[in-house]
Amino acid sequence: MSRVRLIVEATSCDDRPSGARRRHLELWPRVLAAFGDRIEAVFLVSPGARPGFEERLAGQRIVEIMRTPTGPLGRLRVNRLLRRIAREPGAPSRFLVHQETLPLALPPATILCRHDARIHATELSSLPRRIYAGLRLPAVLRSVRRLVTVSESSAAEFGARTGLARERITVVPNGVEARDFARPDDLAARLAALGLEEGGYRFFLGHRERRKNPLFALEVEAALAAKGQGGRLVMAGRPTREGDLVERRIAKLGLPDRVLLLETPDFETRRTLLAGAGCVLVPSLVEGFSLVTLEALAAGAPLLCSDIPAHREVAGEPFCLPLHLALWRDAILEFAGSTEERARRREKGRLRVEHWSWDRAAEAMVALLDELLRSPTDGPVGT
Repeated sequence: MSRVRLIVEATSCDDRPSGARRRHLELWPRVLAAFGDRIEAVFLVSPGARPGFEERLAGQRIVEIMRTPTGPLGRLRVNRLLRRIAREPGAPSRFLVHQETLPLALPPATILCRHDARIHATELSSLPRRIYAGLRLPAVLRSVRRLVTVSESSAAEFGARTGLARERITVVPNGVEARDFARPDDLAARLAALGLEEGGYRFFLGHRERRKNPLFALEVEAALAAKGQGGRLVMAGRPTREGDLVERRIAKLGLPDRVLLLETPDFETRRTLLAGAGCVLVPSLVEGFSLVTLEALAAGAPLLCSDIPAHREVAGEPFCLPLHLALWRDAILEFAGSTEERARRREKGRLRVEHWSWDRAAEAMVALLDELLRSPTDGPVGT
């Protein structure tokens, strides 16, 4: 196989932790190690993400985009840069592009990665995104080399909503390294610095947006308060344009003293909060995979997640519950009162974590790249 240039467009990542950023930094070092010098990689990143990419991908070429592009004009600017990098003097004659945002150019060379099909969920998307999904996305998906997504449930949803044949969709899952979420030896001190104690809080980790369903977590907390259950709810995640709904609901439910709002935590704070939680709540309405569920199980935390396809695939029984307030309230009360139940779930969680790893994810991506680079085409990849 001749040398190939792989351009990885990661401009959606910034200086704040995110699932997309963790995926890039865990996946690509493993993939490139498998291919050795057969692949020449170029990473397009935002200024805030550059230090993390340079640390984890030492020796790889990093190209900085001065600001994270949004909208069609931003996409066109990125794709002009992609074309220029692909055809630089001395560059390999064959190239592939891996994009996480929607391409407006280079589709024959593009592996498009979409984590879920939420763009099609009308109640959770803006009008421009819904229009694009209905008018343009199906054609884009038919023109790219392959659609990559993160779970079988997400692949099925894309197929159902766009008509894309299943053989055109490849699942490259997310993963977790259990050792990264081992209980810190100084957990009590870490929690005390945040004004918390082990088991004394429920933990919601996610952006404050409708699809993550933070309002349901607040309703659960109010139901626990009505039952006389002590403790607090810690909500950590990036505020969004919908974030003021959270603060208004906190006030309406009379929960200001029971809810601690934090910005998106760094990795060590995230690990600490997961390890010490009396329960981790993931009541999402839509997910393609949900790394939080895996990380909670890896940390040994009691987990409750919504009964949606991605959660059933990733976490499975007994962690998924329908979004009925009384069911969640009673499950949390059971965690609080039963050491045996927490231990039972911790063991089940450990077995689920063993099924998902970044090495497994990398194997899937390596197999896909190898297939695309070896399969016959009408011409060189990227022409």
